[in-house]
Amino acid sequence: MLNSIPDIFDSHETLIICNHNLALCNQKFNLLRLGNLEMASHYLKESLRLFKQFVFNLPSSEKIKSFKYTSKSHLQLCALLSQMGQHAEALSHSKISITYSHSIIYEIIELLKRLIIQDNISMFRKRSKESDKAFSQIASKLLPIFLELETKLVDLSNIDNSPENKRRYNTLDPKAKRLKIRSYKNEIDIRNLFGFFPQTDWLSLNIGAIMQITPLTINDLLSKVPNKFELLRESLLDCISVLSTAYFSISTEKRFLASSKDENDINFKISDFFHSKSLEITSYFLPADCPLYSHFLTSYQKHHAFIKQVIVI
Repeated sequence: MLNSIPDIFDSHETLIICNHNLALCNQKFNLLRLGNLEMASHYLKESLRLFKQFVFNLPSSEKIKSFKYTSKSHLQLCALLSQMGQHAEALSHSKISITYSHSIIYEIIELLKRLIIQDNISMFRKRSKESDKAFSQIASKLLPIFLELETKLVDLSNIDNSPENKRRYNTLDPKAKRLKIRSYKNEIDIRNLFGFFPQTDWLSLNIGAIMQITPLTINDLLSKVPNKFELLRESLLDCISVLSTAYFSISTEKRFLASSKDENDINFKISDFFHSKSLEITSYFLPADCPLYSHFLTSYQKHHAFIKQVIVI
């Protein structure tokens, strides 16, 4: 037994968990001056480095699960670095988080298509199972929604220098503009497709729950979750929350970087654009009384809503 202890602590999975939870402890104890944010960011970076090696061994059927951990961890790293005033590096991690969040959306779309095709084949062969039918029905409802969501994703290549992006930023006139948040009149309410969701459960969707590091266990790391189970309501809402928060983080870091006189105007316009994008996505899926949506809206009104601006909900 004693001879096996070094092997246990040297295992790749254990190192990931130890580094992740050391980052958690340093973040939590920072308020009590027993930990520090620099060490928290160091341990989280190491956990991410090890995890990206670990996922090479995962089957493609578990891609979404691995993307979710990576996306959220880069977002949490962004928050740590931002608190330390390292806004340029924090911005780079928010961009990486968005890249993985986009990959999740693409994987979900491909999964939805496969489920629909498989169900059609099963029906043709008369071998369809009840469980498969249930997932196929979910896929049929979700596919058009996620195809529309795909059109709203922002290409991050050359985010500052792309002529197309500059045209988009320059169309944002801060003195007289209307930020249109999605209206559900004469449309299917996307949120109703998730079924009944108690108001107390919406409270869990808040900025702190996403940006604060949470404990990681060996079961979280090694449990095998097929991709199709990522179509369950809580998992989908978690993906949407992380995606919109990543857009919000780019907005926040760009606003901090706007203090540079040379790039003040373009950084502020980019900040405005991505903040609007985070509101657009959350309004598509979340109710107005959801804390995450309320936080984005209040922050937008504080930093970007000028006297002549009208926000239409």
